[in-house]
Amino acid sequence: MNRLHVIWQRDLSRGRYRDGGSDPGGAPPVYPREYEWICDLLRGFSLVHHPDGHFSTAIPGSVVVLEGQNYDVRSVRRYLRRFSRSGCRTEGVGLIHITDEFGKAPVELYADASFVYRNYWRAEIDRWDHCHYLPLGSNCPRDLFSPVPLAERPYRWSFAGQRKVSRTAMIEALEARTDGKLIATSSFNSGLSKEAYAQLLSNTQVVLCPRGWASVETYRFYEALDAGAVPLVEDDGGLDLLREHRSRDALRRMLASGPRAWVDFARRIPRGSYWGHAYGASFPCPRIFRWENVHRVIDTLDIARLQEKTSRWWRRYVQDLRIHIQDSVRASLGIEPSPDSDSSSVPREGIARRPSSPAPSG
Repeated sequence: MNRLHVIWQRDLSRGRYRDGGSDPGGAPPVYPREYEWICDLLRGFSLVHHPDGHFSTAIPGSVVVLEGQNYDVRSVRRYLRRFSRSGCRTEGVGLIHITDEFGKAPVELYADASFVYRNYWRAEIDRWDHCHYLPLGSNCPRDLFSPVPLAERPYRWSFAGQRKVSRTAMIEALEARTDGKLIATSSFNSGLSKEAYAQLLSNTQVVLCPRGWASVETYRFYEALDAGAVPLVEDDGGLDLLREHRSRDALRRMLASGPRAWVDFARRIPRGSYWGHAYGASFPCPRIFRWENVHRVIDTLDIARLQEKTSRWWRRYVQDLRIHIQDSVRASLGIEPSPDSDSSSVPREGIARRPSSPAPSG
């Protein structure tokens, strides 16, 4: 039996959901942006969806999708404990925790789940061997992307997204540049339709991926990968910060920014790279720390080599992540994936933290 129950605990007051209609595949009538991505990762199982939002549905051997940070931790812990028939963690519940961008969600409830996959890397998750990092995935339906061969893409770079204070330097630096496309909007999900947005990325060589409200990880990064483009991502720290400032112009701009910028520079180096923490040393995508340096960074990229490298890395990462999750479900909940799923090989380098359960068979 490969039936897996997925219980969606959603905060419907937030207005971040879209109507699922009457999906013959059993989609909840209202579901989050992450629905397509999570279903793809669980596609080795026959999924039965349960839209809840009130912490009332409890079926042993299920996966619960928990959203955000606005929940009462004691109530959720009591809810998760209802799944265990014997008090043993291997007969409990899997947890997928999404949208904790600000890193403020109480995480002690992770101790009550058989395994956890969560969006946005946080240092606290290293406390538990059964807790793993989960990429955000795309906000744009993947079937809208029609990647154009790199040499035929008319835009060397592009950015389409919301104006924010943290993006001012990037937007100002790019406004006079003519080899790309800049579309700055007033709010999230405004401006281009999803179809037009997917077409833009599919015709772009390098997609600029500045930070969101809090994290440097955004949906845009994964949409760039789905479009076959090279994502240029913002980073928080690490030794690569020094490499970006090796040029005379970059160093001069940093020094001219004043003492506050110098202190920030010194603090960032030992902080480490967000992307390195999330994905490990194999993360292949180019990074940027100060968007004032965007011209030089774009102009020095070996785009053809990077596109091949990042595309190959992402395909492998998703395949291995899917296997990793299947192994967690099998070992912790006792549910086998279908025989024709991707569970025939062992996860390889790049997945953050392995399950401590026995190795998969086959």
